[in-house]
Amino acid sequence: MKFYNDSIFDFNKECLLSSVYVEELKEKIYFIDDVFLHPHQIYEYWSSFPIKSHKVCIGETLNGKDFMDGRAKSELPLDNYNNLLEFNIHKLVKRIYGKENWDNLRDTRAANQFYLLKNCPENKVWWPHSDFDNENKSVINVITYLNPQIKNGPGTSLYISNPNYKQIGFEHINPWIDETNFKQILSIFGYFNRMVIFPGSITHGMTVSNIFKNFVRIVQVQFI
Repeated sequence: MKFYNDSIFDFNKECLLSSVYVEELKEKIYFIDDVFLHPHQIYEYWSSFPIKSHKVCIGETLNGKDFMDGRAKSELPLDNYNNLLEFNIHKLVKRIYGKENWDNLRDTRAANQFYLLKNCPENKVWWPHSDFDNENKSVINVITYLNPQIKNGPGTSLYISNPNYKQIGFEHINPWIDETNFKQILSIFGYFNRMVIFPGSITHGMTVSNIFKNFVRIVQVQFI
């Protein structure tokens, strides 16, 4: 029996921010390694959750058949919000992007879970997409990789879509898209306890490989 409290989500205030400018995207991608103080406890905590679908099942969903894709939300009460990762990262992102008036901080201690039941199809990529808010403005994506099994393995891919490509369907019905529709610009390794920050307007998708038949992919996600 394990015991957890909200301090497992404490932010490592000694971690360092780095960045790389990607010319083809005209954007900087930001990285923070060792972002959590207690990443192994967080991994254990999220691993205790069952995978529950976080999207309405429309039509012939493949979720639960070819893969399991879900989201878990923390049920731990907040004791000291100032130490938590989302509070500190929200301040950092506001400073990076010059948006000091942003006021959309919310409890975002949630993890995305993904597990393959069948092999990845060849020459396909997983559901490249962009993320926008309700006013059609780009959000800032903040992703933290929480699999200790992964060193320099699959994380997130950033793409440029072919001009004629039009996204149709739903992620859980036709998630695998022909890779010829995209040019992969950057493959971000899912290094354990690494955070990556980038504009959601960049076409992106999780990098899926058959290693996720061996264990559940766990990432913590914020949209700011």
